[in-house]
Amino acid sequence: MTTPSAARKQLRAHALKHPEAWADEPWPGDHVAKVGKKIPLELLRSWIDESYETVAATALPKRKR
Repeated sequence: MTTPSAARKQLRAHALKHPEAWADEPWPGDHVAKVGKKIPLELLRSWIDESYETVAATALPKRKR
């Protein structure tokens, strides 16, 4: 199982390999990848929710979903 720290590093590296992507730290300790001056925050939230729902559907008992 991948640790949260390792997952963040892998995802950040993946994001930064794209053209025009760059690393930013808008607040101390808050590392993000941007394209232009944007962070697709709503899209990321929807992906997190979709991933959770996919895993929860098979991993959690029905009463906890």
